[in-house]
This record gives sequence, structure tokens and C-alpha cells, in this order.
Amino acid sequence: MTDTIFLKSICKVKKIRNPHIIDLDDGPYRFISNIELHINKKISETEIVNLGYLTGIFIDIESMVEAGVEDLVDFLDEYSQDTLNIATIFLDDNAPLFKTFWCLDNFNILYIEKLFIGNDFRHTGLGSKIIENIQDIMLEFHRIHLDTVFLEPSPLHEKDIKFSEKEKLYLKKKLFRFYRKLDFEKIKGWPAYMYKIIDK
Repeated sequence: MTDTIFLKSICKVKKIRNPHIIDLDDGPYRFISNIELHINKKISETEIVNLGYLTGIFIDIESMVEAGVEDLVDFLDEYSQDTLNIATIFLDDNAPLFKTFWCLDNFNILYIEKLFIGNDFRHTGLGSKIIENIQDIMLEFHRIHLDTVFLEPSPLHEKDIKFSEKEKLYLKKKLFRFYRKLDFEKIKGWPAYMYKIIDK
């Protein structure tokens, strides 16, 4: 990234819907956190332009296990449908990535909800740079160590632009190719999602 591009990131602990599902003595725990990453460019001393943003959910499985959470799938169901989907794919005994996840200790997951780069700043390699450096970014801003990145490639657009179904299909295929080049893999039985194990 150039010297004029800088990042600002916010991390907020996500509250559980039913706080009494588990009795924890040594809280508070940052099991689930909402991540907002803003990509900005400094044009001059007084002008800053927003180039795009990334939003996601960080799931700290390692801390859950250490805290004594016994049923991770039920526990994650108490947060949201997104966290339940992740639990079903990675943590359930019959999950498609159960062995990959547990045997290789790929405990901590970042689920990327949205990665948006403004139209004027696309095709510059900016989105690729963010994904390639996501581990360093999370460490620098939030002291978060990532093991696995998980996402559902889906086209985003400016507020005043709408895609036809044909355009959506084309753009979605293009996004799958984009993430494959960044070493993401499809998930058997869950064709809408992709994942990547972070190099350790």
C-alpha cells in the first residue's frame, strides 16, 4: 500500500442473546467481535477520501474452549444465524471441515461479511492487498490472531446502482475467481462459501 493510504479499524464485542446459557466466572470474554475496517486515502493535509471498507465477525473458538464452553454449536447459535452457519461448517461432528479445523488447530475465524472498494478505486489491487494482509491488520489493530478466514463472495454496489440477476451471477463468478487467486477454497456441501487457512 502507498504511504497515502491508511486504515482505521473498530472492534466491538458482540453481546450474546441469552447471557445465561453458560456460567463463566472470569469474564468478560471477547468470544465474538464485530470488525469494521475503513480504507482511506489522504489527498492533502485537509482532505481524506474513503476508498472502501471491510466488515466481519471474529470468532475466538480458542477462548471459548479455554473458558469451558462445552457445546460450541449451541453456544454460537445464541449469537446469530451467521455464527451458527460457521459452527455447522467447522465445528459440528459431521461438518465438512471438521477434521481440517480441529486437527490443524485452526481455531480462530474471521468471517468477512463485506469487502467493498469504491468504483473509482477498483482494479488497483487494493482489495487483494487487504485480504493478503488481513492477519497483520488484525494483529496490529486488535491483537487478534487469525487461523481461518471464511466468506461468502457476493457483489456489492454503490447505493444508486442495482444489478440484474444476470449481472449478479456474472459478478459472483468473477468474485469466486478473485478469491481462488488468493488461495480460498470452496466448501463441499456449502457452495456459496469459501475459506482459507492462514499460513502459520
